[in-house]
Amino acid sequence: MTKQKADDEYNNFVRWHAGTNLEIALIGTSHSRKWDIRLGYPMGDLRKPHTIPTVMYFKAKTIIKYHPETKVVYLEADDHLFFNGEHYTLDGFTPEQKRNSKVFEWNGNFIDGDDEKHIVFGEVAPYSATPKLLLQDDVRPIVIKRIMANIYTGLKPAALSSAPVNFVENWCNFSSLYPENVDLNHDSTWSIRTQQDKNERMANRIIEHHLDQPGPMKDSMLVYYEKTIKILKDHNIDVVLVLNPEAKEFEARKNPEGQKIHQEFIHMLADKYQLRILDFRELSAYGDRFFEDADHVADDWGWVLGKKIMQDFCSSYQNAAPDNT
Repeated sequence: MTKQKADDEYNNFVRWHAGTNLEIALIGTSHSRKWDIRLGYPMGDLRKPHTIPTVMYFKAKTIIKYHPETKVVYLEADDHLFFNGEHYTLDGFTPEQKRNSKVFEWNGNFIDGDDEKHIVFGEVAPYSATPKLLLQDDVRPIVIKRIMANIYTGLKPAALSSAPVNFVENWCNFSSLYPENVDLNHDSTWSIRTQQDKNERMANRIIEHHLDQPGPMKDSMLVYYEKTIKILKDHNIDVVLVLNPEAKEFEARKNPEGQKIHQEFIHMLADKYQLRILDFRELSAYGDRFFEDADHVADDWGWVLGKKIMQDFCSSYQNAAPDNT
């Protein structure tokens, strides 16, 4: 495999945001990718699939290294982060299997350059060599020249060169960016599925993430989730824990004891580190049309979550009242 996905996200954060003042950063998995934050200024967007707590820790260190001015990190706190087995934790994986895992495919560049990588993941095989360009001699110089031109064009995005040092005041005037009401007048990919199809998909998802179990949660995930919070707080960066909504029928299939210990862990951290919790699970009341599958909000409704995050940010970090329309 190549490291393109990992490179893209890392370069977007480190290189493309160089010289800008980031007030906010987001860390989470594909669940949090649904937060539709309609922001006209750069933010630290570190949401990618398979951003498990061990990866969250390395992403937090990247924020501290490159953007210590960040005011707050919105951190996904969903249960699937803590109960999953080998698929996420890479237990029993060979060095080659670790490198070829989704964890490294999506997030490898945040991990590879860090001294703690070996402590957390053990031995990881190097990336496979990138195939060479097999071009005719007379064509190769032209193609390479065009590629290099595109790279250098991308290094200096005009929009960021004139970004204001502090953009919070402008950011919080966002009423025109979002609809006023949630109007569920059309089906989603989840709502149109047959009940049998839903049942099979929910059962597979529950088993995949061990959400049918009463516990315990994985020690390594618990330790590195708390380390993520602590290292950010130690550098004066606030952390807000975010719980994403899921289809009601999916929630009902989870083991209640497992859900209890997950909630106790999240609230323990909130009390210990004085954290706010944004609990979006109540949005499951919108029904199946609000979701694209059992545990992901449909793209059409991601703005509902994004707007709530912006309201939280503005009410917490700006003197003026937030735009609550």
